[in-house]
Amino acid sequence: TRRTVSGRESSTPFATASGSRSSERVPRCSMRSRAQKSPPIVAFSSSGRKDTQANIEATGEFVVNLTARELAEAVSISSAAVPAGHDEFLLAGLESLPCTLVKPQRVARSPAALECRLLQFVPLSDLDGARTTCTLIVGQVVAVHLNTAFLRDGRFDMTLAKTLARCGYGGDYIEASSLFEVVRPPAGTLGPVRS
Repeated sequence: TRRTVSGRESSTPFATASGSRSSERVPRCSMRSRAQKSPPIVAFSSSGRKDTQANIEATGEFVVNLTARELAEAVSISSAAVPAGHDEFLLAGLESLPCTLVKPQRVARSPAALECRLLQFVPLSDLDGARTTCTLIVGQVVAVHLNTAFLRDGRFDMTLAKTLARCGYGGDYIEASSLFEVVRPPAGTLGPVRS
């Protein structure tokens, strides 16, 4: 699982969650990151307490579904505020597939989906200690689904999948189109840092 999670660092995913308060929720998550390699831990933030967060609180489970260029319109639609009880898969024109270890559905056309179990909610505060509207949702990856069309040499290739990442402005996104590698120097090879 660790190696397959590593290949999906920067993408704007859907986070699917199901619970008693509403039908399936599939909102866009603009802020998502891998928090740790082993065990694989991911985190995303929720701005305001939405149905997705409430469903994760109720079930302790969610799925991070990577997005690709072909899903861009659905990503935008899924960011709309809709009343509880609406099926966001249907609203965004997305098909779902069952997961293997968690209850929420995954996005069928997602290049990769990470089944997660909740570790913790972290309410975010500013430097003055004032509570913000955001909560960091942290989960451990317990299963991975990959579209094998996007594997190259046994590794997930974001350029083949054309994964999306949201930029900082409104509806601006970037599509992964080129990949390069910079190898981290081994520990101790650079010597002490001097000022």
